[in-house]
Amino acid sequence: MEPLRPRVDAPVPTWAQSIKWPWADFAVDRHGVVRLNDQLARVVVQKAMLPEKLIREEVRHYVGLLEGASD
Repeated sequence: MEPLRPRVDAPVPTWAQSIKWPWADFAVDRHGVVRLNDQLARVVVQKAMLPEKLIREEVRHYVGLLEGASD
């Protein structure tokens, strides 16, 4: 995950800043912890998803590195 984190994280702040957020999108527990409601959490995950092809290419790259290290 970490090698792909910049690509996962990059679009989220720009998207988040482009929206006026209603309070209903968040839940605050009795300790003051703020969480996204379930629907918004699903949207955030969708915004951060990467194409499967990119993930497979990255995995192949690291498998190749590990195979080369074991020789």
